Amino acid sequence: MSFGQPMVSRSFSMADLQEYICTLEKAIEEEPNVVQQLALDRIRCAFVVSLDILKQNHEELCKEAPTGADFEEYLLSYARAIKGGDL
Repeated sequence: MSFGQPMVSRSFSMADLQEYICTLEKAIEEEPNVVQQLALDRIRCAFVVSLDILKQNHEELCKEAPTGADFEEYLLSYARAIKGGDL
């Protein structure tokens, strides 16, 4: 619920969102009814915002992810701790 309205949550892949946006853009161009054009454009806008958020979240995740060197150092420390009887 948000502001007293039922809400839905759904996950889409980046590729799906890009495909849906392109499909909606084509449908908007071909739709003769202005009211339907506006409704399709609202859906397109929601998908564009979702795609932007997905890209931003992905970039943040990539920045925070450990590097290969970090992972190697962790495994070496773990192996030393096992050999030393610390674990």
